[in-house]
Order: sequence, then structure tokens, then C-alpha cells
Amino acid sequence: MGKIRIAYQGEMGAYSESALLQYFGDKVESIPCEEFAKVFELTFSGEADFGFIPVENSTAGSIHQNYDLLNEYDLHIIGEQYYQIHHCLIGLPGTQLDDIKTVISHPQALAQSAVFLHENHIKAQASFDTAGSVRLIKEGGDPSMGAIASAYACKVHDMALLSENIETSQNNTTRFLAIRKAPAALADGDKKYKATYIFTLPHYPGALSKVLSGIAERSFNLTKIESRPLQNKPWEYIFCIDVSAELPPTSYDGLQEYLFSETNSSKLVGIYPASKNPLVD
Repeated sequence: MGKIRIAYQGEMGAYSESALLQYFGDKVESIPCEEFAKVFELTFSGEADFGFIPVENSTAGSIHQNYDLLNEYDLHIIGEQYYQIHHCLIGLPGTQLDDIKTVISHPQALAQSAVFLHENHIKAQASFDTAGSVRLIKEGGDPSMGAIASAYACKVHDMALLSENIETSQNNTTRFLAIRKAPAALADGDKKYKATYIFTLPHYPGALSKVLSGIAERSFNLTKIESRPLQNKPWEYIFCIDVSAELPPTSYDGLQEYLFSETNSSKLVGIYPASKNPLVD
């Protein structure tokens, strides 16, 4: 039997690849994709067994494109993973921290490491990707150039790890979702489940408030709400919510029936075991 194939957005060594290996283990085949849409395409077509996508970051917020894609594709969330982001300064083999005059990386990584760069008098230069930046400095061969990426990217590209945990905030965490064509297999042994729903609402005052009150009355905790423009219907929106409860998975049947009755349209994207959030739990 071949390895499980998992599609993710980014290059080899990306934070997404490191996170999926933490979730699935290292006995898998990771498939890098240039675009998030490609991750969904490969998963829906069966070319990948799973997709692994980020949906929100504790400092940068939601990744809206992936909420749109969750609505567009008939795929199921089967699990989640909170992954703490630790930035590293990476250089060519044989270089030292004092050799680095300029670093390249994704703009978010540069912003999140701004204090370290200022203290070490290093100039920042924006690039398209963290792991891709490591590849670029390796190909360039300039010992004064460094990159900001993960320790995993440093290992993948066989580079020098010059400094670890250079991010200003140690609370930088990304939430990832594992998706596939079939829903998760649920067991009563899991202590807490989470469910994701996407729905549209009728136009009357208090429609959203009524739905959210009904969720609370059924002993579910609203952990996330996101609104996105409804395609081809200006000023109308879809809502994506996450709810959780320490209840058996069968308890979600009643919630699903309630949402179907109170919304114009409702889609269950997945019921899955809730993952431990290192910033909260």
C-alpha cells in the first residue's frame, strides 16, 4: 500500500508542510501546490487523499480564500491542528549571524521578526514565500543574504540555522484543517467535538441573532464566525461558524436540523475532534 498523499499550499519546507507532518506523521507523501485552489482540486479529484489548509492565524487573522473554497467544494473537514509558528534566521552553510546584511521572506514573517532585524541591523526584503526564500538564497550563493523561515525549511534545504525563535511575539499560532471527500469517522471516546457550518440567512431584523441564540440554547459554544460576500448577489453574505461542545457526536443532529429550519441554506462542512489550542488550553 502506498503512502497517504496530502496536498498543501507552498514549497517544500513550508510551515504548512511542517504542520501536516506534525498532524499526520512523517510516513506520508506531501504534495506542494502553488495555489490554495489546487489543494482543493487535487483533494476533490482524488489525486490527493487529504488536503491540509490554514484558515486562521492568531496575529494575521482569517485566510478568507480558504473559507470561500470550503463553500465552493464538496469536501469535509475531518480534523484540525494548531501549529505554533517559530521563525528562524537561515543562511548559507559556513555563515554566521554577523555575516547577514539582508534577509528575504514573506512580508508577514518579516513584520513578525522586525525587532530582531532592527537589533541586528539587518535589512528586510519582501519575497513571496518563507521556504521559497531559503531556496532562493541557496541558489544565489551570497553569504550576506539570509532568509526567515522554519527550522524544517532549513533542514530540507541543508542550510545553516543562525538564530531560532526570532519572532517578536511567541503567541503566533496558525489553525490548520485536514479535508477529504469522506466525512470523519466519529467515536464517543473523544471528549470534545467541533463542527463547521456554512449558511445563508433570510432578510429580517435579528435573523443572525436568532440563529446564534438557538445554538447557545442547545449548549453549543460558538468559537468562530466569519462572513463572506455571496457570489453574484451584491451585499448578501454567507456565514461560516465553528461550534464546539463536550457532547457525543449524535448531539449535533439536532443542531443540524435547527440550522436547516432557520436558514435559507445550510451546509455541514464537518464534525471532527477538537484539537488542543496551545494559546488557550
